[in-house]
Amino acid sequence: MQRPGTIMVQRDGKRCEVTAKNLKFSNANVTNISTLTLKDISFVDSDGPLVGLFRTSIGDAASDIRYWTVRIDPASCRMRVTSLGNPDNLIEIGWSPEGHWWIVGSIETTLLQSKDGEHWTAAVLSPETSQLVSAYVSNDHEIWLAANDGRIGQDTGPSIVHSDDGGHTWVPIKWGDPVLKRLPPIWFEGQMRVNAKAIN
Repeated sequence: MQRPGTIMVQRDGKRCEVTAKNLKFSNANVTNISTLTLKDISFVDSDGPLVGLFRTSIGDAASDIRYWTVRIDPASCRMRVTSLGNPDNLIEIGWSPEGHWWIVGSIETTLLQSKDGEHWTAAVLSPETSQLVSAYVSNDHEIWLAANDGRIGQDTGPSIVHSDDGGHTWVPIKWGDPVLKRLPPIWFEGQMRVNAKAIN
C-alpha cells in the first residue's frame, strides 16, 4: 500500500518510492516540504533513467514557485535532483530516442533540453515565437514547436515552428504544409486535435 506523501514509480518490476525526504532538496527554502502529490510531479516515459518534472512553492505568488527535475535510476532507485529555479510556467516534459529530454515553458516561451535528464540548457528560440504550448525534439538537429509566430497571420491559431539546424534558425510552418509529414504522427495529431484542425 502506498503511504501518504509518497509516489511509487515502477519499471520492469522494480519499484522506487519517491518522497520529499529522499529527493534531498538542496535549497533551504523548501526543506520544510514533507509531502508530494501526483499533481506536483509528472514523469515522461523514456529508455534508461526515469525523469520527472515537479514543482514546489514557498508562497502564494507565481514568483514563489520553484521547478525541479528528478532523474531516477530504475535498477538502484538512486535519485538525482536538479533545481531549475523559476524560469517560466513549465507545462510539459518530453522525450524521444534521439532528441533526449526537453521541457516547455508557456509564458516566456522556454525550451530546456538535456541529454542525460540531469543537466539542462535553454534553447534560443526565434523572437517572433510566442505562446509556446508543446515541443518535439526529433534529434540534435530537428526541433518542432507548437506556438504562434509573428511572421504569419494569427487568425488560424497556433502554427508549427521548425528548426533543422539545432535551433540556430526557425521557420514557421503553416497547417497543411507537406513538411509536416516528417513529424511524429502521434505528436502532430495531438496538436491538430488541440487546435481543432482537420486531420487528413
